[in-house]
Amino acid sequence: MDRAKAKEAAASEELAALRREVQEEHAALQEKIRQAYAVLETAKRAAADASLELVQAEEEFKALKLRSALASAKEQQLLRELLIAADVPVLPDQPWSEIFAALKQGIQEQLDVMRSGAALRRYELEVLDHGGKAVAVPVLEIGSVQTVALGSGPLQRGLVETTPDGHAYLVGVAPEPAGDGMIAMDVSRRLASAPPQKSFLQHYLSAGGIFLYPILAVGVFGFVLVVERLINIFRHRSPPELLDAVMEYAQHADWANVHKLVDGQATPLQRVLHSGVHAREVARDKMEAHIENAILEEVPRLERSMTMIAACAAIAPLLGLLGTVTGMIQTFKSLGLDAGGDALSQGISEALITTQVGLVVAVPLLLLHASFNRVIDRRVIRLEQAGHAMMAVIAEQSGDVE
Repeated sequence: MDRAKAKEAAASEELAALRREVQEEHAALQEKIRQAYAVLETAKRAAADASLELVQAEEEFKALKLRSALASAKEQQLLRELLIAADVPVLPDQPWSEIFAALKQGIQEQLDVMRSGAALRRYELEVLDHGGKAVAVPVLEIGSVQTVALGSGPLQRGLVETTPDGHAYLVGVAPEPAGDGMIAMDVSRRLASAPPQKSFLQHYLSAGGIFLYPILAVGVFGFVLVVERLINIFRHRSPPELLDAVMEYAQHADWANVHKLVDGQATPLQRVLHSGVHAREVARDKMEAHIENAILEEVPRLERSMTMIAACAAIAPLLGLLGTVTGMIQTFKSLGLDAGGDALSQGISEALITTQVGLVVAVPLLLLHASFNRVIDRRVIRLEQAGHAMMAVIAEQSGDVE
């Protein structure tokens, strides 16, 4: 019994030892697993960093490749321009060494031509001076660029031109000495060959294009109508004193003096009052109809030409817009044909000038149209007030007061 208990105790101790050993091994295994996970996370981060660096390296390589291609294209373009400038032909399969040798020789030849073209030479030459007199003067020939006469006076100094038959004459304004042996030059030959300068108006008309003329015609027509309306408005003014005098005589039944004031019918007010005075014997409704008809007859006279003025004010900017579109089309066409600066400036000038002139014509016409409308509305209101006042006085005289 004691032996069995001893064996059981020994077994229990052995089992406990085994359990401790298993626990220790389990803990050691968990630690190894944790360390393995940590190493794995570190490896993952390193792999992600390596992948990002790889992408960046690929992007940098692509950018470097693109820059290299652009640099190569620029070099080829520069080489092509040099070959064209040096007038050097290149064969498709020609080696680079031969190309560079031919390029060097061509550049040298071009420099030699430039040196010979800029060489200075002085000699005597018989020319026609600015006064038309044949004189022998010393001249300075600057290669093939220009020849300058260095005469003793202003009439014998200037740029030398040669006729097809070999005669020489002076052109342009005689250059003045610039001091320290300097002489005024026209190396580009633009001054000698420049066309005569136009006046501001001539330049404006020529630069504005074909649509500038109808804009100016519309403007002239519109302002003629404006002048006609101004004359009509000031000529047919109706002074308030006339209405006061007519009302004063009508209240005292002095119809003879009323007729003297209104029978002239020179102004819209006189014509309306004349219609009311001559209808004073009829019924009130008929008299009111006569006066209203007289007012309605005056309205078209007052509003005459107003529609045409408004039309001119609307047409002018539309023609300017049409000229702008035409000028821009001409500009883009010049860009497509690789034209020079003169063609571009002409198209832009036409576009801007037509717009400017169209607005210059339209803005004052619109303002004058609005002003005339205001004056006409006030005069129509004054005619209506005068007609109602006349009806009231006549009704009072006849005892027909409502």
